[in-house]
Amino acid sequence: MIEEIKNPPVKDIYALLREKEGKEFYIYAYYYIYGVLPDEMPLETLKEEILFGLLSLEGEEFLKKAYMLILKREIDEDGKKHFKKLLNYRLKEEILDIISRSQEAKTKNAFKFRLNIIKKILYRFLSCEYRLTERNSYKKLTQENIRLNDEITQLKFALGEIKNEIYELKPKNVAKTYLQEVEYIKHAQNECKRLFNRECRDYYILFENIFYNSNAVIELQKIYLPYIRGKNVVDIGCGRGEFLSLLTQNGINAVGVETNPELCGYLTEKGFNVKNTDANTFLKNASGIDTITALEVIEHMDTSYLEEFIKLSYSALNKNGTVVFETVNPLANTGLGNFYMDITHKKPLPPQMMAFWLEYAGFKNIKILYSSPVPKEYVTPYMDKNYQTYAVIGEKI
Repeated sequence: MIEEIKNPPVKDIYALLREKEGKEFYIYAYYYIYGVLPDEMPLETLKEEILFGLLSLEGEEFLKKAYMLILKREIDEDGKKHFKKLLNYRLKEEILDIISRSQEAKTKNAFKFRLNIIKKILYRFLSCEYRLTERNSYKKLTQENIRLNDEITQLKFALGEIKNEIYELKPKNVAKTYLQEVEYIKHAQNECKRLFNRECRDYYILFENIFYNSNAVIELQKIYLPYIRGKNVVDIGCGRGEFLSLLTQNGINAVGVETNPELCGYLTEKGFNVKNTDANTFLKNASGIDTITALEVIEHMDTSYLEEFIKLSYSALNKNGTVVFETVNPLANTGLGNFYMDITHKKPLPPQMMAFWLEYAGFKNIKILYSSPVPKEYVTPYMDKNYQTYAVIGEKI
């Protein structure tokens, strides 16, 4: 969630604190206290960090931020006067407890700090010297926490510098030439005999047999099974039938749509229900579909065809129907190299653009599911660049 949130302008932080709820509120509350967004952490830890920061403040600054975090508003003059007086002989924890228990606070879904009954009694009856000792101890603990956070940040920076130095030290010398001998067609034909029990002449079938391992594809496609809705499922561009096989194994007799007549013949012989036509021609006459899948298909479509495909998919779906469109992730460091291996690919489709396109067409609850992690040497701090494939998923509500 934190990666999706941008540092807000200072003038907007008050509006954000009033508007946000749940974990988003506490992320901005942390920003309000420390001036930076937090690292990813559990909600309870985030609340503790906010409390530490709040208790490290003094006087009017403490009261101002306590009011904004608990009551979601700026402190008024009466409140300022009243609580400044209380701060002379009450702990800040007690002040937070009083504000949190007010009638106004009960109506706000915001930060709360409440003392348990034992501490309330102790704070009320113990000497002022004890209170000040405890306050100073808490203050030291808070300062130590801030110091440790600063050291962690410095260590992370130093670690990044060390990694860069190690990379520079690695030998980079390579031979002046590199000769690679290849023999693709023979292996592709062997795969045809294994899959279809005959030789193939079609370029794309031979290409797929070399660069797309059928068993590996089935394993990768299992992640989409939880998103299949209903029994009326259509797999667009079903190819060699990997996903159709997977659906059948899970009790779903889907319809396949495929333009390649050779593949259609093979799948029909295997007992699959396959239509030898293109996606949009099929969808123009279709309705009542629960799920439409198109796995490694949309990158083969021209822009105008893809636009029509998305609209027709929405029209053909039942209410609460789902689409799952998988394609190459061009954001990955390996993305463009993988993409242009296939001469039938039209153009790369960034995940955020496809998500926007689905939402624009009327789909709701949009999700981007990334899969196929890049090799370790290509991993970056940006999660959407660490996967070679993604699927955009949308629902018709």
